[in-house]
Amino acid sequence: MSKINKLLSKKTIYLTLAITFILILIFVLLKKGTFSLENNGVSISIKCPTTAIAGEKVDCKVNMTLSNGTVIEGFKANYDIDKTVEVESFNSGFTCSDTATNCIVETTENGFAVGKIGGIATDDKWSGTITLKMPTNVTSSADVKIGLKSIDLSNNSDESLTYSDISTTITVKNNYDIIFDQSLTVDKEKKIIKKIAVGTKYQELENKIVTNGAVSFTSKGKDVTKTNAIKTGDIVKINTGSATVEYTLSVLGDITGDGIIEINDVSKLYRYYRGRTDMTDAYIAACEVTGDGIIEINDVSKLYRYYRGRITSLEVVK
Repeated sequence: MSKINKLLSKKTIYLTLAITFILILIFVLLKKGTFSLENNGVSISIKCPTTAIAGEKVDCKVNMTLSNGTVIEGFKANYDIDKTVEVESFNSGFTCSDTATNCIVETTENGFAVGKIGGIATDDKWSGTITLKMPTNVTSSADVKIGLKSIDLSNNSDESLTYSDISTTITVKNNYDIIFDQSLTVDKEKKIIKKIAVGTKYQELENKIVTNGAVSFTSKGKDVTKTNAIKTGDIVKINTGSATVEYTLSVLGDITGDGIIEINDVSKLYRYYRGRTDMTDAYIAACEVTGDGIIEINDVSKLYRYYRGRITSLEVVK
């Protein structure tokens, strides 16, 4: 019996340790991405995603209730200790019942509020969204910290808190996947990026492709200047680390592949419609100016009207 009791006792200890470990792990996972503070009428919370992909944009929700005498010195976000995280937007939504100077929010430093925010009246409330662009040069993973530079609670609790005390962490993972902006029309089966507006620059398109891989463009086999306009038939190459993915580019209405729309484009579209010429998929996609997925006389008519200046855009309004 004593041996059985010892075995049961050991199993109980192991089970207790396992449950404790799981509870600690759950607590850590729930805590990550969120910072909150409750202190004598001061309530502050910063809620961000717990994880993100390199180059991704994430929204952090901030809510604060400040009591009299509380002074907050701006916001801060960084990774690898001294590298600043790019701020896409800073929506303050800040309201204050007093016009004192320490109630002013400035947004002059990389989109952040860098001035002092002071709770002049009881229950001053602040809420808003900070949109951060995660760093792209992440080799495996990195921790981004987002929080307040400092809080002076001296009128409430004789306490001041620094950045390390009042920030939360977002784990950023390496991204060799390819994320296309929602504004792009991508045929992943045929590997074509379609309906690109005429005049769009290579750099503008590159900005809409999120990846840690290397992005390059070629036109008829030659490298391009990224400030030049895209032409139908051009190629974008995305090196994902283990492979290189190629997409053919299709500029709406650019059927001859010279990057501009002239009478030759209208003529070629008409000849294709009449069955007098053949085209590859990227050029056929450039013909679909009415957006109904088939090539008919209406496409010819619309492209001609655009060429003549009777309409100013080939974009299909949904």
